[in-house]
Amino acid sequence: GVVLRDGRRPRGDFRSPNEGTSRTQTGSTFRLTWAESESGGSGGLSRALERERRQRAPDGSCEGLMWRLDGSTLSVRSGYAATGLKVGYCYRWRLILQDGAGNLATVISGVVKRKP
Repeated sequence: GVVLRDGRRPRGDFRSPNEGTSRTQTGSTFRLTWAESESGGSGGLSRALERERRQRAPDGSCEGLMWRLDGSTLSVRSGYAATGLKVGYCYRWRLILQDGAGNLATVISGVVKRKP
């Protein structure tokens, strides 16, 4: 038999909230969208989505503080509606992709700030 090696990591790209961006919203629900692909040929792409949060600073920013895991790790697809966003907190999501060969990729979304 032939043994094939897949050294390529899967790829992920947050569309909303896009990486490196920050947005403020009043609602407690946010719909996440992203693109994902497995280009190494091993197939079997799986995903885990983790939500992180931290309290907004007095000036309203989300800078300089430590992010903490907020809730369970989920196996959901793009278009997932994250609920329960609380006033006064900043949120971001960590998408962890793994292909059939065990290659991993982690993508961190942009920030969503919840205001009253």
